[in-house]
Amino acid sequence: MHIALIDNRSVNVGSKRVFIDGMHHHFKRLGVSSALNPSDYTKFDVLIYGKHLCQSFKPVKGKLIGLVNPECSSAIKWNAVDFVIVGSIEERDSLLPYCDTVLIFPLVELYPNKDKQHIKKSVLTLGYHGAVEHLNQLRGSFNQAIVDFSGYLQKQNIKLELHAIIGSHANKWTNRPSHPNLKIVVKPWRLKSIQDDLLLTDIGICPNNAPINNKVYKIVKQSIAPDDGVYKTDYVIRFKHKSNAGRAFVFHQLGIPVVASFTPSFFHILGNPNNGFVADTYHGYLHALKALASHKERTRIAVNAKAEFNRLYHMDQWVEAIVRALKAKRNT
Repeated sequence: MHIALIDNRSVNVGSKRVFIDGMHHHFKRLGVSSALNPSDYTKFDVLIYGKHLCQSFKPVKGKLIGLVNPECSSAIKWNAVDFVIVGSIEERDSLLPYCDTVLIFPLVELYPNKDKQHIKKSVLTLGYHGAVEHLNQLRGSFNQAIVDFSGYLQKQNIKLELHAIIGSHANKWTNRPSHPNLKIVVKPWRLKSIQDDLLLTDIGICPNNAPINNKVYKIVKQSIAPDDGVYKTDYVIRFKHKSNAGRAFVFHQLGIPVVASFTPSFFHILGNPNNGFVADTYHGYLHALKALASHKERTRIAVNAKAEFNRLYHMDQWVEAIVRALKAKRNT
């Protein structure tokens, strides 16, 4: 079986780098015939198109056609799509109504090859990396917890910094946390520097959940009867269908503990409190940040999380599953 991966965008584009370049790397490593952006598709059995080509690809007779992480859109020629590759269970579930073969390729970066050494410090650094749109989910309870964590550290003569490493449009970051003891540093996301930039941080933060409008909130808050199973204490959580744990994975790979929002993919590792923290409330976020103020606790959590990441996300098993599924699809 010969596979062509089609996406000529920059390596600085996450969906190209992690999906396309990552699959090519692992296919070649495991002895699967694979090529990036070939000029002639004749000898290939499988064509996998990058995310930006999902609405413009041209079907090729006799070839299996796959799309990387497409939108749930009627503008896509779904009758010409044989399979879809996504990065999470959230993405998989959202696309099953459009395609019955949705395969998961975990969003594991190739570049991390160092380990953070945690020490007692006079300046503690929170780290974020990714798009500014995700950074704007740093609001409400998570934001307030960071502000109050800064005040908590100030009483111990420890300064707090928040390093936001984002691709572009830094001016679109709204609702920045503010406290006299908090310094915010914004850096551009660059492949050549991202690892060193992240290793300067001590705690990784992964905000993801969006606010819910008042109308929805009021509907869910209503309790019709004592036994209807709806309570005023219920969690009401909103996250996008493209949610995944890729941003947390990089921190795990580098040995940096993580505090993340309640999102299904984050629970795979962080659902075990020995591996890190997921939270939704102000008190949950603040509890997690205070626990990780200790360099010994940061080390313990980071070591555990990395071990669990390596166990769950050894890429051979995931890539081999994709190859088996494509061969089976080819033979039907």
